[in-house]
Amino acid sequence: MILDHIDNCQMYYGVHKDFEKAFGFIQDFLKHPLENGKYEIDGENVFATVSDCELHETGNMEAHNKYIDIQFLVKGREIIKVINRNCLEIKEDLTPGKDVIFYKENDLSSAIQYSENSFMIFFPQDGHEPCIINGDCKTAKKIVVKVKI
Repeated sequence: MILDHIDNCQMYYGVHKDFEKAFGFIQDFLKHPLENGKYEIDGENVFATVSDCELHETGNMEAHNKYIDIQFLVKGREIIKVINRNCLEIKEDLTPGKDVIFYKENDLSSAIQYSENSFMIFFPQDGHEPCIINGDCKTAKKIVVKVKI
């Protein structure tokens, strides 16, 4: 898991060959905002979803096998809980049809707060529970970019 500000995104281009495309989409969005929806960046290799999300007291712990998540917070504040998925018990496995595995609740995860213009990167080993209320902030605008491993 990585947490950083969008101003530092170029530091991560070497982590994956498609991270420059992924962060390019986010940077273009900041200059020219788009409507909510799914956007193809490089076919099924890199795509993004722009959405307004309602934040909750708890969410669903999840992880992915085929894609790395880059979650960028456009507006608002959010808490995302994180934990290595080897510490988790599977609740529902929706692979291979959908690239998501949901896990049972746990008391071991760490709560990470992040705010506007910050991003978090989740790799396959990173269980993450997004969309949790941060203070009085109950909604957020997010971009989630999926980068195929």
